[in-house]
Amino acid sequence: MEKNVILKIEEIKDLPANEILKKLDSSKEGLSSSEAENRIKQYDYNELYEKKTNLLIKFLSYFWGPIPWMIEIAAGISGIIHRWEDLVIISLLLVLNGVVGFW
Repeated sequence: MEKNVILKIEEIKDLPANEILKKLDSSKEGLSSSEAENRIKQYDYNELYEKKTNLLIKFLSYFWGPIPWMIEIAAGISGIIHRWEDLVIISLLLVLNGVVGFW
């Protein structure tokens, strides 16, 4: 007999453990191997899947947004007016901030 059992926490939070086990078609000893296999086939594994992100995109995201834009504009202005030492210092701080945020 296959049945889908969906229990909401509100329904079972005040029930004794043996009542909850009955509703889940289980026992204190757990499921038999065959029942466990049947439930895996029916419901799949009880897993959370991790979303993989591209590390380069994650690193570059630290250079995207209002604050990094202001710093990038300041670096650009420093380059335009030939303040090379300011350009280097601002750029290094921007990269350092990205590395620390990524770390």
